[in-house]
Amino acid sequence: MNLSRCFLFDIDGTLVNLRSIWEEMYLSLYKDVAGLSLTSAELLSKFGPPEYDGHRAILQGRGMYSVEAVEALVRESEKRMIRRLAEPDISSYVIPHVRNSLEKLNYGQNSLGIVTGNMEPIAEAILYGAGLRGYFSVVGCSDEQTTKRAEIVQKAVRVFHKR
Repeated sequence: MNLSRCFLFDIDGTLVNLRSIWEEMYLSLYKDVAGLSLTSAELLSKFGPPEYDGHRAILQGRGMYSVEAVEALVRESEKRMIRRLAEPDISSYVIPHVRNSLEKLNYGQNSLGIVTGNMEPIAEAILYGAGLRGYFSVVGCSDEQTTKRAEIVQKAVRVFHKR
């Protein structure tokens, strides 16, 4: 496969705008699961890093870190987001012109992939719910070992190389 013709995308803020849904979920998640009211800086810090790492940083900053606490937040965030993504027609959250751009890029020999800090079940729920899953041959997600987004990109590129 010619990787010079490979395009990698993030999901949130690049293909779909689910910011308000994520903010609502994180605020209620931390209140219900950890008994915390997130500061605006803590809420902002959740956008960008891999899922486990983002929770780890917030709990460490509050002096409340434990592997079990992070795992509880990750499990519950998955449940809540998958449930929430099943409610609305999230195709309305697709950023304008994304579909047209993906159609043009998907034409011919180009390969499209996703690299996201989301856990796989959430990433798949977003892509399927938004009607975008069919455009991407590779979906690279974070897991419990991921500490940097670059690791997700490296994993996705390795999958492309194997094809």
